[in-house]
Amino acid sequence: MTQNRNFALLFAAILLVAVVLRFYAFSLFDTIHHDEVLQYQERAFRMVFGQGIIPWEQRYGIRNALIPHLLAGPMWLAAQFTSAPYVPLVTARIVFAGLCLGIVPAAYWIGSLASRLHGVVAMFSVAVWFEAVIFGVSVLSETIAATFALAGTAAILRAKDSAKAALFAGFLLALSALLRLQYAAYGAMLMLLVTRTDWNLWRRLILGAVPALLIGAISDVAAGTVPYAWIVRNVSMNIGEGRASSYGTNGPLDYAFFFLFRAFPVGPLLLVGAFLSGKAFRPVLWSALFLVLAHSVIDHKEYRFIHLAVMALTILSAIGWTDIVLKRLASERARILAVALLCAAWLALSAFALHKIGGPNAIRDGGETARAAIAAAEDPKICGIAVPENERKDIATVYMPRPMPLFLVTNPMNEGKKPFDPEALAAFNALILTGDVTAPAPFTRKRCVPSFEVDTGQTKQVCLYVRKAPCTISTKGKAYTYQQYYLDRDW
Repeated sequence: MTQNRNFALLFAAILLVAVVLRFYAFSLFDTIHHDEVLQYQERAFRMVFGQGIIPWEQRYGIRNALIPHLLAGPMWLAAQFTSAPYVPLVTARIVFAGLCLGIVPAAYWIGSLASRLHGVVAMFSVAVWFEAVIFGVSVLSETIAATFALAGTAAILRAKDSAKAALFAGFLLALSALLRLQYAAYGAMLMLLVTRTDWNLWRRLILGAVPALLIGAISDVAAGTVPYAWIVRNVSMNIGEGRASSYGTNGPLDYAFFFLFRAFPVGPLLLVGAFLSGKAFRPVLWSALFLVLAHSVIDHKEYRFIHLAVMALTILSAIGWTDIVLKRLASERARILAVALLCAAWLALSAFALHKIGGPNAIRDGGETARAAIAAAEDPKICGIAVPENERKDIATVYMPRPMPLFLVTNPMNEGKKPFDPEALAAFNALILTGDVTAPAPFTRKRCVPSFEVDTGQTKQVCLYVRKAPCTISTKGKAYTYQQYYLDRDW
């Protein structure tokens, strides 16, 4: 009884560490990718409040609405109690981060297949690992899908001995694929390797997947689309028409380099540990590597795409290194001390890796642009805000403390390579610039703040300029509104 109580306290303590780290890592405005704002938070905001920007993915219907619906519920509920700005958004973000925190107990349940001590180290590894922490407070499909996929992994590894675990595994792995379609590759390979020709197990997994598929269909209908038509459109446009490749292409080995050299020598240590995790965890290892391989044959690559694989390898590595250490220790006291040292080592490795890549600023950015726009919107005399098109991911309706027309200006204008269109300037009276240019008269500078840019690896100045005159939107000026700018460029 005492041992179980002590373990429960340890479990709670690790969860508390995970929560504290994520609390300090949380940023309402810094983002890893455009999707966080326009695809999810902005869409949810539009569901609740009836206003927001619509990007091409939603116009063509290539994504489902599961994540926006997940965010819209807490947003709506918070809005019933207060009209204060940001409370609905913060509430939705907390709920999302809370769900993503599920990766921490999921890691324990995977590791505990070896022993409780293995589970503790696995749990601690994702509680403190910098990518798990930063991604865990970001609104990305990869983050929440990885959480459900790893919870499904813990269930499917127990599925042969438990019908309930099999049903639960089918539900979680199917839901993961709906949240992030590409993660179906991981779930499918995992099911094949674990289930093989066990037809009873296949039947239970499929039965478990049915409720998840119904949730997906209901979400599609609620969003006004034909259930699962988004899958066909997604594959057709992104792969068939090469739309995804228009955002950049990479070589077939880039993911291997991303992982191995992102914080060298930490990457190789993680990979070695994963291979040491033992036969029982081989299905997870091969499924994670298969996911990386599947993404490697797609030209457009981003490190976030393989987040599930990175988290799976991190958990397996924690299990592998724990196994190597504990096999050499006989006494219980020595084993407990070894686990404490292993956890300390994971914390040190995480801190080292984060420092080596340049800290959180090397992963996410944009917060200063958003804060400049908010500072402008808080002035009641401001009737329109413009930013350069390269900074478009950093502002949206969901970020504004009050309804505010938003505009985009071209990059050449921001860089001083082309004069500002007078009709564009008349449409707004707040202008945010980040290039080597000063806003034309009658705009005057209100503030300039340095901001690190992930894509370039350099620091830029985010400068807010305002003018006193009211806004006059001409027919030509409407072309610079955020939404019309997107429509004209099919963004």
